[in-house]
Amino acid sequence: MKAKQYPGEEHQEYDEIMSALFEKVPPGEGDEFAAVKPWLGAIKEPKDHPKPNKKAPTVDYAIDWIYGYRSEEARMNAQFSASGKAVYPTAAVGVVFDYKNMQQTYFGGGKTDFGGRKQDDESKDGHSDDVTALAMSFSRKVVASGQNGQKPLVFIWDAETAKPICSKRLPKGARLVTAIGISATDKYICAADAAEKITAHIFAKDGGKAAIASCQINMKVVHLAWNPNDEMAFATAGKDHVAMCVFDGKKAVKMTKGKAGKGKLNSQCSAAYLNDKKYSNQMITGGSDGSVYHWTGDSVTKAYPNNKGSVHSVACRVDKDAGGEVVLVGGNDNTLTVYKFDGKLTKLW
Repeated sequence: MKAKQYPGEEHQEYDEIMSALFEKVPPGEGDEFAAVKPWLGAIKEPKDHPKPNKKAPTVDYAIDWIYGYRSEEARMNAQFSASGKAVYPTAAVGVVFDYKNMQQTYFGGGKTDFGGRKQDDESKDGHSDDVTALAMSFSRKVVASGQNGQKPLVFIWDAETAKPICSKRLPKGARLVTAIGISATDKYICAADAAEKITAHIFAKDGGKAAIASCQINMKVVHLAWNPNDEMAFATAGKDHVAMCVFDGKKAVKMTKGKAGKGKLNSQCSAAYLNDKKYSNQMITGGSDGSVYHWTGDSVTKAYPNNKGSVHSVACRVDKDAGGEVVLVGGNDNTLTVYKFDGKLTKLW
């Protein structure tokens, strides 16, 4: 590694293609590990500097502005609060963005006193690793967010002030929170993990740090949706499945896998229950085949072709101007499609 040049290479040449891309140079001294520490070849340490001080600086810092938004492997994690501010995650921080006045409020991002494995850090009210899932409550006043880590943290925080309300923790081996949701009256939070046996964990908002119940899904979950008309019902969507789950309020969760009728069910990317009480057991999901699926109970009522590629997001909203309930659908081809729902989907635009 200390050799100035490698023996036996004097007469070797690159071919025309390689020589146009690369120039052969002597290997150097062997200490310039340029791929990992590129500054070593360009900077030399002065001989007369003060002795290094490894203590943390005594000054504090404040976040000036946070750029970016995490969309990687995430679904439905950007929402509006009750006051109309945009709420979304980036890195290990939750952002409340008042875009009209160009102001941001942050959940997390503070200094930590922890010196061990960062995912185990509970020395501050904020995430210790990347936020991988975020959900808004039906009241649009409460946010739940989950993170990466062997024992991932889940935080519940205020959608307006970004102040923490409480925190929960998934069991060891959960790896990360892939999807999260809040029940109809903010009583329960459910978070799906990426463990060897994929599980949805239910927490009581006003309870302890550990889950009070769990349900094995055993298929990758990319989105989780609670029923606005049923405090105990939620559904998961993901790899080759839709699963309807009912919590008994104690420890048991009954899971029913969705049926596609004839043939295999395509992977589903997103899910939303309908708001109208007369359709309380019905929901809409977005398929990886570009279709929007209308479900009644555990069966597909009808599939509506929507776009090229996957349907990444679906949202059900009550819109008085439209005369009732509308379904907003976001496609992989950068399209937004709006449907009116009155027992069936009718495209508006």
